[in-house]
Amino acid sequence: MAEAPGSTCSDLSSFHDEPMEGTAPEKLELTVFLPHPGPWPHDPIDAEGLGGSGGPLDTLLKRFGARLQLIRRPAAEVSLLFIARTRRDLYDVHAFPAPPLNDLSALEALLKAPERGKRVEEPLHFVCTHGRRDVCCSRLGMPVFQALREVAGERVFQTSHLGGHRFAPLILTLPLGASFGRVTAAEAAALDEAARRGELYSVEKLRGIHPYTAEEQIALRRALLSGADFKDFSVVQEDELITVQSSGITRRYRIRRQPGELRMVSCGAAPSRITRFIVDELQHE
Repeated sequence: MAEAPGSTCSDLSSFHDEPMEGTAPEKLELTVFLPHPGPWPHDPIDAEGLGGSGGPLDTLLKRFGARLQLIRRPAAEVSLLFIARTRRDLYDVHAFPAPPLNDLSALEALLKAPERGKRVEEPLHFVCTHGRRDVCCSRLGMPVFQALREVAGERVFQTSHLGGHRFAPLILTLPLGASFGRVTAAEAAALDEAARRGELYSVEKLRGIHPYTAEEQIALRRALLSGADFKDFSVVQEDELITVQSSGITRRYRIRRQPGELRMVSCGAAPSRITRFIVDELQHE
């Protein structure tokens, strides 16, 4: 079947049944969710009041290795800033009254000691609606955001670019550290119910878990599909060999990166070459 002229990046990705596994941001251990009403330009750091790339805020975030996510809700002010830690040994989210955008000393103090904030006990959902980055995120993300708001209320936020907009709608659920793609509005209630139990809603729609590498994300997802326990696992990577251990089972995979096909990975952009992963599952234990 020929590709339809004018198809969006998400349409084409779904058309080709492009795998989502291993597409969550890699090695992400610290994220700042900063309230900002918008408009949100292509790069979040270029939003009004943030100083742009290379500015003081950008420099501060890079010093701590923190990713910036802007958050908002339509017709409602968001007054809390969140700091999420997604480390192999620690997953938590803490909330703080948002300091003024120009008060970098206050933000630095929060980054030095996130545990001083109020620990968030219930799951939070961040839905990418960043239309200026890619139209698919706003077109497909808004219905999911609205559906999640109906069941999870103030635990749901619109957020800026989460990466991989061709897999929209995109959701990041914390403190699970789970990045999902191609979630529909009809799945909103089940996704939130699973998160409240500390479980993944759908391994099939899982892009990856922070803070793992792409190869580790793929190995973990496949191990989960084979019966591994999300609440009890470890992942170790040695070059191309990734070992997942969970609840008495061991799965080993050899995963290699190769240049893949030319695809439209963003609406309006020229096709670029995606990464292809070659996965060999080794003997089970």
